[in-house]
Amino acid sequence: MDTSAVDAIRTRLSFSGGNDKTPFSLLYPLAVSNLLIAAMNLAAEIGVPVVNADVIKGV
Repeated sequence: MDTSAVDAIRTRLSFSGGNDKTPFSLLYPLAVSNLLIAAMNLAAEIGVPVVNADVIKGV
């Protein structure tokens, strides 16, 4: 996993929602773990040796 993957995870699991655009985070350990497992499986499937931002975006 490289540093771009960390930023992609943070971006994917955090967003501004509602009418007042209050930041909302889903950065819970289980959510991060599930996303990483899916990313590692996708990386293995497509033959990418390191999970990067592109792999995270593809999940």
